[in-house]
Amino acid sequence: MHEATVREEHSGARNAETLAAVSCLARLLAQEGRTAEATQLYRHALAEYEQGFGVSSPLTLRTSVALAELLADQRLTDEAASLYRGALKGLELTLGLAHPLTLQTTDAYGMVLAEQGKRALAASVFKRALEGYQKAYGARHPETLGTMSNLANALRLQGKLEPAALYYAQASRGLMLALGETDRETLRALHGFAQVLALQKKHDEAAEYFRKAYEGRQALLGDEHVSTLRTLGEYAQSLVVLGRVAEGIEGLQRCLHGAERVHGPQHEDTLNAMERLAGAHDKAKEYVSAEGYYRHVTEALARTLGVRHERTRHVAAKLLDNLVQQVKLVEAQDVAKHYKLDLALKQPKRTPPASYSALSAQDGAGAAPVRPANGAVVNGMGGPPLVPRKPTVEAVVTQRAMAAASAASAASAEPAASLPAPAPALSPWGTTDAPPSSPNAAGR
Repeated sequence: MHEATVREEHSGARNAETLAAVSCLARLLAQEGRTAEATQLYRHALAEYEQGFGVSSPLTLRTSVALAELLADQRLTDEAASLYRGALKGLELTLGLAHPLTLQTTDAYGMVLAEQGKRALAASVFKRALEGYQKAYGARHPETLGTMSNLANALRLQGKLEPAALYYAQASRGLMLALGETDRETLRALHGFAQVLALQKKHDEAAEYFRKAYEGRQALLGDEHVSTLRTLGEYAQSLVVLGRVAEGIEGLQRCLHGAERVHGPQHEDTLNAMERLAGAHDKAKEYVSAEGYYRHVTEALARTLGVRHERTRHVAAKLLDNLVQQVKLVEAQDVAKHYKLDLALKQPKRTPPASYSALSAQDGAGAAPVRPANGAVVNGMGGPPLVPRKPTVEAVVTQRAMAAASAASAASAEPAASLPAPAPALSPWGTTDAPPSSPNAAGR
């Protein structure tokens, strides 16, 4: 700070050399994580450049881009997008569409738009950047392939999975050849490609690409890096979908414990990991363990977002399903009432009794069913159509109790064949330890 101040006192605030020193100091402060000081210096330099050299000066435009990058890192996306947009107009006029700074700014502008949720606009900006990179550097250049990966991500967020998969496949192959399998850009493309494959229900392929991305990020960034943990969570979830539930639960537990250490118990990534783990326990019919996780996530979301928020009610609905599976009727009613959920929608549909179909066939033999004006089919005696009644809570409990009793009696009637216990299989996480079956057993 002292050198920049001395230069300003001796040569004037708008001297090019002075402003270059201010910008250099701002860049160093940003690298040290002193974001507020760096932002203040960049703002000062930009104002002086605009007044002393004009808004179209390359020096002004470069400083505007540098400030936009710093603001984007701070999630100040509205101001960052405005600065990028203004700088792009000037750069295209002064440096040209194919200049490296113009192309880099176009790509960065697309990233900010994607973060703002303006996916269609972001995709169009990425396409323009991609065309520029292809003309300037060729189709196999890492900058071209990185922008192609950005375009694929924007298309994925729009639900355009087919073109997204094509772009991701081309980008990941090219980046592996150009930069290697463990480069950050390569791993980002592999992760994105796996996400698209999962959305396309190609779960075997998705799990393989998630595995590659996870192992690469684990080696490059470490076990508890944010990107590593996110990829681990999606990889483990893909294993659960494939039916490898025990392996998936173990991976999700690792993800949860890492997220708790890195972010704390209330962070969004931690709650997402916990929700996935609850779903895996549900699929394994470990309903008690799943209930504990669902309750924790629901209560945390209710505190931060409110009980009426869509995200909160989405997880509360999963908790309600879980309680219905356990026939915890009173608790299910409490959850439904608190989060304004319809408990009746969570019950199994009732089917007409067998006696009704037999009676109808006998009474209406040889006659076609009658269809009144409302389209309902009445029985052969000309009576009114049967309208299934909304199942009551007591009926659901009785039905589930009878089903459980029937299953228990069937199991006791047939002696189980004696089979040797299978040897424990080595999980993809490198251990044969069984995962804990409850939040307490998970070390929480």
